[in-house]
Amino acid sequence: MQRTDRHRRSSLRMGIATAVVAGLGTAAAGVAPATAATGPDLTVPSVAAPPSSVMAGVSMRVSAKVTNTGNRSAAKTTTRFYLSTDAKMSKGDRLIASKATTSLRAKRSTTVTTTPKLSTATPARTYRLIVCADATSKVRETRESNNCRTATRAIKVTPARADLVISSVTAPPVKVTRGAPMKVTAKVANTGTKSAGTSTTRFYLSTDTKYGTSDRLLTSRSTAALIPGKSVTVSSTPTVPNGTPPGTYHLVVCADAAKKVVEKSETNNCRASTRGVTVEVAGTPPGGFLKTPNPLNVTYTTENVTQKKSFSFPDDIYTVTGADGTTYELRVPINATVTPVDITLRPVTSIDGSPFTGGLGAVEIRPHGLQLLQPATLTITPPKGVSGTPTAFKYAEGGYDFHPYPSKQEGQAVTMQLMSFSTAGAANATTAQIDAARTRYTEQARAQLESAVATGDASDLRSTLEGYKRDVVDPLVEQGKSSDDAAREAISELTNLERTAQLLGLKEGEIVPDLAKKIGDLIAAAMARADQNCRVDHRIDRAQDLMGLARTAALLGDQDLADFAIDSISACLRWRVDYSASYTDTQTWPNTAPFYYAMNRQVDLSVSSRELYLDLTEFTFLPRGAGPLVHDGASLTETQENAQYSSIETLTGTESGEIEAQIDLDLNLYTPPPSKVASPEPAARTQVLTVKSRVLTPLIHHTRTDTTVSGRTTTRTAAYTVWNGFSREVHDPNGTGSEFVGSEVRLRFAATDQNGAILARKRWSDTRSECMPGCSRREAATTEMTLTHAPR
Repeated sequence: MQRTDRHRRSSLRMGIATAVVAGLGTAAAGVAPATAATGPDLTVPSVAAPPSSVMAGVSMRVSAKVTNTGNRSAAKTTTRFYLSTDAKMSKGDRLIASKATTSLRAKRSTTVTTTPKLSTATPARTYRLIVCADATSKVRETRESNNCRTATRAIKVTPARADLVISSVTAPPVKVTRGAPMKVTAKVANTGTKSAGTSTTRFYLSTDTKYGTSDRLLTSRSTAALIPGKSVTVSSTPTVPNGTPPGTYHLVVCADAAKKVVEKSETNNCRASTRGVTVEVAGTPPGGFLKTPNPLNVTYTTENVTQKKSFSFPDDIYTVTGADGTTYELRVPINATVTPVDITLRPVTSIDGSPFTGGLGAVEIRPHGLQLLQPATLTITPPKGVSGTPTAFKYAEGGYDFHPYPSKQEGQAVTMQLMSFSTAGAANATTAQIDAARTRYTEQARAQLESAVATGDASDLRSTLEGYKRDVVDPLVEQGKSSDDAAREAISELTNLERTAQLLGLKEGEIVPDLAKKIGDLIAAAMARADQNCRVDHRIDRAQDLMGLARTAALLGDQDLADFAIDSISACLRWRVDYSASYTDTQTWPNTAPFYYAMNRQVDLSVSSRELYLDLTEFTFLPRGAGPLVHDGASLTETQENAQYSSIETLTGTESGEIEAQIDLDLNLYTPPPSKVASPEPAARTQVLTVKSRVLTPLIHHTRTDTTVSGRTTTRTAAYTVWNGFSREVHDPNGTGSEFVGSEVRLRFAATDQNGAILARKRWSDTRSECMPGCSRREAATTEMTLTHAPR
């Protein structure tokens, strides 16, 4: 039933009740007045500010508070969220979400939150979010006309567009010789909401982690069209140019390098490998452990059956059963990851190109390449148990680097200890098949170690681990002293090497002496770099890196380092708001002094350490500050309204008041553009600074008279008020006077607006001049607001 029908029923009931009372006549005289109506009354007292901009086809978070203001309980209801072209609920408004709402006792409230996905067909325009309690009219209320509320912030829906990104880059080899082939692989994904046509993906060697015009092009690959949410793996084996200077490079991969696809963002097409590759001149002595890659790659298909769960640090088990009855159980220990992550299991139905002919089963584990701080245990149990002596295997996303993997047979199952996610399985293989796989050396150094441990001589495993440490891990540790990317990979490799040694029965510290100190030194160096960038270079996005380092340190048991990172974040995430306003009114009347006032205020904002400790993985903050607003020794004098010149209006006086400031800051969206991207697209202004002042914000009052000329007839309508200035909405809405009740100023900004320590600055001004017999008058009003990064 439509809400308008409910209103008619409510009006009808009220009419009947009125008639009954009227029919009592004088018999009702002297009877006590009737008590207030009883029953529930569901309202929406507040709606959380929605995002200011969202693209058609993506999800957005909406939230509102539902309150039962009545005096009886309300049963379970439905709350609905709409997009409206105006601020009023009407039949044509677009429903975006319905959410079941719990029953509410009288005077109780509940918060209703959901994350709907906008249709790609949503027209691009500005909308208002309207939330309605009891939207299906299930509850009979004392009032049926107060169920809806409109959010104060408007939502700008932009057209659906493609957005091509490099979601992952396979680590290049640790070393390569000039003139030799080098396998490069990356994954191109369309994270937008519209299909992308064919594009070009390019691979470069760069001396840093950002694309620049001076980077050395390795190869270009045509990339297939992609529908939203899909990805494709792009691979090539280019030759490293002979003219490449020896040294350490990063592999930088750029999607849509020819700029043929119109995208949501043109600044997120490139991604660099986390590990560097050392280019050597021919004749450089080999390290000893790493072999020249000649990888074995396979193709595979998976079932539609999946198990997907969100992992938020506690010990958890994921189980999925394939069509053939094979069960895959993944146990992820507590604190295995730095941040929460969605984990998906999908059984593999076929593998083409595998050297192992007697397959038992395999499962794809996403996200591919996720590095763990603690090993996860994968248990594979065929429906009839394990027969023979199974050999485990593993390969990277896209079927690359197929290789044997260490495992154990436990009863009727095979178990594997995983320090990273990819596709893992087990098969019955002959000795010849295992030897054939063992001599196919992978591109990834860690995969070579896994293969050597799985197939090597047990008596020689110690020297295998020592060789890997010398040739792979130690160079990474050295690079990590000056590179954040290398530090992250070095920490992962150190942890993996130590865990592998312990799983093989070696004592703690036997392969990696002083493991805690090595990792602590890497984290401390990375923290010092991030702290310097954040506080001195005003790179507030580096606070996000500090949070990741703080959690890593805490998970590895170094609380002192975690506390240092928290203190650094607290010292970095500090701002100052400078707010100034002035008004002058000069006249040439004899003996008339000019009218003026000026006020200035600074408000300090910060994020407390306590807020940071509550959730180290949350990168959205609401720093707030407040304080008195003081006039700087100036005065404000009222002007008097003149009946003859109605444009001279009263400007009210004001006293010292309060000023409040708040930043809606999302560090995930506050990312400085790559310094070497040519002509970057202006970033969306997603951050919001709000300043509220309970004092007069200067405006100038203009009186306008409309004139219409039709033939020889001139018609002048009555004068009406026009308020110039940025906060005209605070003027008395009834138009009965010029009293101001305060103002709220919102300034949107993005990382591209930052200039040194100044994140955002805005100035509003207005003037008005007037000539009268014997007098001239000029008014000027100015308000200015500046947001400055002010670290401690």
